[in-house]
Amino acid sequence: MAAVAVSSASGLLSLLDEDDESLKLYALQSLNRIVHEFWFQIASQQAIASVEAFYEDETFSHRDLAALVASKVGDLLRVQLCKRLMLW
Repeated sequence: MAAVAVSSASGLLSLLDEDDESLKLYALQSLNRIVHEFWFQIASQQAIASVEAFYEDETFSHRDLAALVASKVGDLLRVQLCKRLMLW
């Protein structure tokens, strides 16, 4: 099976709004794999709010994965901010 090149996280982010928990899990697993490339899209207000909401939902069975994705986005955002500050 050939690897599929991902050019945007938008399709995966749209899956976060689905009712089916297996689609949400697939989206979170996929986002976790591509977060280093598309952190800026995942960091958008609506997207990161969805990811954080999954972590806060005690009935969601993959809270740890949601926390991991949110944490990676936060870390990458801080790194980018530090890089920009160092350039000034």
